[in-house]
Amino acid sequence: MIPNQNKVILSVVIIGKNESAYIGKCIQSVLDGTQDFPGCEIIYVDSASTDQSVFIAQAYPIKIIQLKPEWELSASAGRYLGSIHTSGEYIFFIDGDSFIFKDWLSEAVSYLKDHPQIGG
Repeated sequence: MIPNQNKVILSVVIIGKNESAYIGKCIQSVLDGTQDFPGCEIIYVDSASTDQSVFIAQAYPIKIIQLKPEWELSASAGRYLGSIHTSGEYIFFIDGDSFIFKDWLSEAVSYLKDHPQIGG
């Protein structure tokens, strides 16, 4: 069997609700931090925001999943739904009001590859 050479190494799931003050900076930090990962998937899972979060996120080259307000909403639901829409070897979860340092993901994935007994 020939291994899939096109496998995505990293998927990022951003979750949020009413994060309009932060979501753009969060997404940009993820885009900056994933430049070393060709084909990286970035998904924003929005928990029925009533502000401009989705509108702001639409300005970026990412996938957006919107949860309905009548659904059972929780951070766990957002992470779960995001995870089932990814195909990366590694999945990084981040909240929409958080940011990452540019080299953090590269270092984290490298560490995980070098230490397969470690989970994160």
